[in-house]
Amino acid sequence: MYIKLRSILVITVSSLIIASVLALTIFGFYAYLEWKEENGRGNYRRALYELSGNLFSKYILINLKARIDKEGIFKNRPVIEGTIKNTSSKKIYSLKLKIVFSDTQRHVVYVDTFYPIGLEFDSLANIGEIAKETKNFLLEGDSISFKHRLKNCPPQISEYLKSKLNFAKVGRAAPLQLEYKIEGVDIR
Repeated sequence: MYIKLRSILVITVSSLIIASVLALTIFGFYAYLEWKEENGRGNYRRALYELSGNLFSKYILINLKARIDKEGIFKNRPVIEGTIKNTSSKKIYSLKLKIVFSDTQRHVVYVDTFYPIGLEFDSLANIGEIAKETKNFLLEGDSISFKHRLKNCPPQISEYLKSKLNFAKVGRAAPLQLEYKIEGVDIR
């Protein structure tokens, strides 16, 4: 059987295309498996961070106060000041705190999340690397004070905090409630 030169060329090119598609499919499959494993590891660490926040919240005492700062870099701006006391037997390396201002009908006016202790938790980072980088932590039985500026704060909150400042209570701003929740804790 005689095979023409053009047929050999078509067979060679199509074989190369099939082989390259097969190689790229295998490479893509292994890259997907690696991504899925890393993503699953990150989801596991994030879930563990949030779960430890729920479990250890009874061992972390938090006292918060919202006010207009009178001095320093936050002068005339709304801030949250507070203290955090660690009553557990472990060190706290990172604490994620969520604050909510709501009105009398429980409508949310403002929500903010911040880290008064440690770094922002990175679920994809290696725990050993975080321990080396983190210099800010809270020892067992120790307490720490913090101040956090309320960014993009609605005027309703500023008016309420300014009305609390005045001794004579000149303006009547609608009362607001400040609530907090511990969203996550890195404890070792």
